Amino acid sequence: MQAGTEATGFDVENLQDDEPSVRWRSTSNLPRSATFRWTANSTEGIEADRLALVGTNLHPGAALVRVITTSERYLANPAVAFMRTPATTASFAASDNLSGSVGDVDEGFTPDGAWVGPTSEGLEWSVRVTFSAVGTCVAGAYRQQFWVYARADGSTAQYRATLAAELWEAGAKVADLGVKPVLSSTGSWLVWAWDAALLAGGGADAEVRLVATPTDTGSAWVAVEVGSVVFLFETANDVDDVVEVRSDSGWLLVAAPAAASGFGAPASEDDLAGVTVVVPIAEKSGGGVDGVHSVYVLIADDHAPVDTGDSEELPREPPGYVEAGVLVLGRAWSPARGIPAQ
Repeated sequence: MQAGTEATGFDVENLQDDEPSVRWRSTSNLPRSATFRWTANSTEGIEADRLALVGTNLHPGAALVRVITTSERYLANPAVAFMRTPATTASFAASDNLSGSVGDVDEGFTPDGAWVGPTSEGLEWSVRVTFSAVGTCVAGAYRQQFWVYARADGSTAQYRATLAAELWEAGAKVADLGVKPVLSSTGSWLVWAWDAALLAGGGADAEVRLVATPTDTGSAWVAVEVGSVVFLFETANDVDDVVEVRSDSGWLLVAAPAAASGFGAPASEDDLAGVTVVVPIAEKSGGGVDGVHSVYVLIADDHAPVDTGDSEELPREPPGYVEAGVLVLGRAWSPARGIPAQ
């Protein structure tokens, strides 16, 4: 096994232990960190139609998981496999009550410590960000993503500052992407994922408008500040046109326990705790160049579901990483399989 990243003492090999004492943990929740690959030991490949992650810290309503299977010809490091390209953060097209410039938020996934925020304390602020060097975006649920590095020192589950994102195109609003709580005092990555089918064009004119709402704790106003804005776009070249790909689940949302999703119903797991998710994968019956030889798991989770209202169930701060206890690959049992005719 190989991971995009693994925190010290939380190795990805732990996922292969059916009774692990330690989980695998990424070093951050960034796209190239929260990913791993499992590879078959021989050219026989695998026969499986389900993948499960047991004992994860994934947040229902916020976490996205994608499973891509490949032939033996594709063995890219998961830190660079299926690499999507961040657009260039180009300009501020419009703003209100904003202190700062586009140069404060254009460092991509390596913020430089500069922040934009409100000019006047206690008031909402907003900014509309444009991008350049955007390829033709491919349609599909959650395949286009805005990543925003934000902080709000003093924001809590009870008194929470929030950040809303809107999808715009060529100066016109297209869709509301939802409101997220900002619970980190030092900075954490938030993600809003959307479908390029919402756009009239190919993505070159896509914009994001951010609206930050402060909170009054009773003793002070707590404001949202933003340190980086990234448009991580996906084109057909990134996954669809990779000839070694054998199946792609697409991005699937880990639903709340009472809701249905591609995972079924997440549930708590014994003393390892956490959420279990199950992803159907296309079954292949052989290895070699034609069958499934490697399985890539990509995760996007900011632990900040949209539109939570007054819920007080969120943690004080998002952990800033993802983790999982056990990886299971196999075939789901059903009455039509594995039972001889009577």
